Amino acid sequence: MKRKMILSIGFLFVLAACSGEESVNTDDTENEAAMDEATEEEEAEDPAETDASEEAASTNEEFEFEAVIEASDDAITLTGTSNLHEGTVISARMFSDPFRIRPPIGTGQRTEVDENGAFTFQFTPPSIEHRFMDVELTMDPSHQPDDLSALYGELGEHLTGAQVYQTETFQREEGQKLYGNKTIFITDDQKQFHITPPDREERPSDYGENEIWVETTVTNDHQYFYIEGRTNLIEGTSLKGDYYSSDSASIPQNWVSFKTTVEPDGTFLMRLGYSDLKAEGFIQLESDAMNLNLLPGQAEELYGENYENISGEFVVEDGDGKKLQKIIYPETPDFEAPEESNLTSSGDETKVHVPDDVLFDFDESSLKAQAEDILTEIITILESLEDGTRVHIKGHTDNQGDAEYNLNLSEERAESVKTYLDENGDLSGLEIEQSGLGETDPIASNEDAEGRKQNRRVEIVINPEK
Repeated sequence: MKRKMILSIGFLFVLAACSGEESVNTDDTENEAAMDEATEEEEAEDPAETDASEEAASTNEEFEFEAVIEASDDAITLTGTSNLHEGTVISARMFSDPFRIRPPIGTGQRTEVDENGAFTFQFTPPSIEHRFMDVELTMDPSHQPDDLSALYGELGEHLTGAQVYQTETFQREEGQKLYGNKTIFITDDQKQFHITPPDREERPSDYGENEIWVETTVTNDHQYFYIEGRTNLIEGTSLKGDYYSSDSASIPQNWVSFKTTVEPDGTFLMRLGYSDLKAEGFIQLESDAMNLNLLPGQAEELYGENYENISGEFVVEDGDGKKLQKIIYPETPDFEAPEESNLTSSGDETKVHVPDDVLFDFDESSLKAQAEDILTEIITILESLEDGTRVHIKGHTDNQGDAEYNLNLSEERAESVKTYLDENGDLSGLEIEQSGLGETDPIASNEDAEGRKQNRRVEIVINPEK
């Protein structure tokens, strides 16, 4: 009996020991698991990303890039410099018709910044003859390697500087990018252009408020109005503009509206094309909820789905919502062009553009009988000018056929117009000269029939600049 009791007590000690050992092993296992998890977390945290994030947080450096754009006969080259880190991905794109629908020219390109911050692109667009083009550069932090994405911020939150623009993803996540662009127009005398950081103004103190204001100044040359403006509309707000000949005109002179967007500092520049200045002509500048704003989430939050939350001097009702609408009456000459001709101006210089087929038969330099009506109206305009006013009559052709032949034809046509004016008007007080320029001074592209038609013309230039 005593022996059995001793054995039972011994058995209990063994069980207790085993239980205690299991408890120790369980604790050790949990500790080891915790240590392994911590180790994995440490390994998962990339030191390079941590360093990059700390570097971005500790520096006030403003990131920027610059580029020289050079055009040759068959290529456009961008040679750039920057303070971006080696390996940063930059994209470049080109667009035609940059003031309206901006269709892309070819496909975009990407390259990486080298150890010196330099980069190069080369484009071979199908044609660069007589047209405006936009050249743009973008550094999108969301398209960078992991270490650089951490430096700039996954959505660009670490970016600062004059070339920083706000962005929104399709899910309306807000971010930033580095962006620069240049509108170029290549001629024989102008083949080099520059993308540089802009000089920003101070953002309006009431930026983003619902009481909207817009300030504008307007100048023009022989093709465009230039509307320089300032507003408290948010960055990326889209503006569209049209030029109407009068209040009774149902459609603008150009079928497709001209567009621009508000810059980060509240400024904007719109180039708005026109064909014929009219005494009652006006510019209509608008922004509404249907415009493709670059920050649609912010715009909807501030202004409402249909702009119903906005107010101000230039805000009008628009269906179920509202829109911004400013009417601008630009200065015009004291006279209008005769029917079948157009009037343009640039500073003090005024041009009456007369299509060649209104004055001449094909390949002829003798005036048609119908030309007398329009030239008689031009005489009336010229007789109203002050004595001593300079007038230059210029003949122009398209680029079809032999250049020397075209030059001679344009000279003969200018001479025919001057002779008629001299013989039928009292213009002795004016200083009148004539010349032919052939195909050397186009106002439109010679690549299509409509452009060539515009280039075949006679211009009556009053107060010529040169």
